Amino acid sequence: MFDTMQVGRRIRQARIEKNMTQMALADAMGVSYQAVSNWERGNAMPDISKLPELCELLGITFETLVGGPSRETETVGVMAAFATKEYVNVLSSVIVKVPALV
Repeated sequence: MFDTMQVGRRIRQARIEKNMTQMALADAMGVSYQAVSNWERGNAMPDISKLPELCELLGITFETLVGGPSRETETVGVMAAFATKEYVNVLSSVIVKVPALV
C-alpha cells in the first residue's frame, strides 16, 4: 500500500514549487481546498481518476508522486489512466451501442 503521509508531502512540495495555493490547486482539480489539505496531511488520497490530472498540474510523474516505480505503482498508474473521463466516455458509448452487455 502507499504511504499516504509521503504522498501528501510530495503533493505539498510540488504545489509549493509551482507557487500554487491549496485553493488554486483545488479549483484547478474541481475539489475543495479541504480535500487538498487532507491529501497533504496524509489523511486521504486523491481519487484514482484525479491522479493523472494532479500529476499534470503539479508537473510531476505518477512514479514521483507515489514514490518511485514498482509493480504496485505501475498497476495503479494503469488503473488511473483508464479511470479518466475519456475512457469513461468511450466505455459509456460502447455500453450504449451494445445493450446486451448491460
